Amino acid sequence: MSTIKHISIPKPCHEQWQQMTTVSDGRYCGHCCKTVVDFNAMSNQQIVTYLNINNNACGRIDPQRITQLNNLSKGDERKRNAIKRLLVAASLMSILPFFKAEAKPLHKMEQVEPDFNSGQSNMPADTIKRITLKGQIIGDDNLPLPGATLQLKGTETGTTANTDGYFELKDVPVSGVIVAHFIGFQTTELPVANFRDSNAIFKLKMQPNIMGAIVVIKRNSFPKKVWNTIKSIF
Repeated sequence: MSTIKHISIPKPCHEQWQQMTTVSDGRYCGHCCKTVVDFNAMSNQQIVTYLNINNNACGRIDPQRITQLNNLSKGDERKRNAIKRLLVAASLMSILPFFKAEAKPLHKMEQVEPDFNSGQSNMPADTIKRITLKGQIIGDDNLPLPGATLQLKGTETGTTANTDGYFELKDVPVSGVIVAHFIGFQTTELPVANFRDSNAIFKLKMQPNIMGAIVVIKRNSFPKKVWNTIKSIF
């Protein structure tokens, strides 16, 4: 589990990302002489791992990702509290006298034979119209987004755009909704019915990002909490 309790960027930077020098982890800012890490290119777990190691990071990140990370941290905290409660309950149970459970006779279960002659199902046949979607995924600068993914909402049916941003998705119900994902862009949903022809354009907008020094608040370890409790007594 992560030791991170909360992250934030209290003082956003207003330097221009496009004017910074490209480096391996992101861009180099000549104004503050620091590397601005592009956290949008990382998974949530990679971000947590990076911030656990690097305490004074300066980064570029979507505000929604910050919310997601803080919510994940709250979930970890709830898990810790649940484990503590289980340990306390186990300790209490170990000091209680052991009561032998009174044996009870088992009731014989009556077995019912299935009736295979009760008639056939009246379920209607699948009459939902299905089509093949073809088109291209582009950004708000009208450039193709190779590797962007499209998925039929609520299912595992999906595909990936080729090097020119073109895609093809077969056997899609016209009543469905397509969800498009690409790193650095907002996740977008579009009803299948909106695809009017075989050369549909799916345009994604770039995510709004903030830059600046990331403040990381870490939770105390259990031994440190015990030590702080002892110090508060004396």
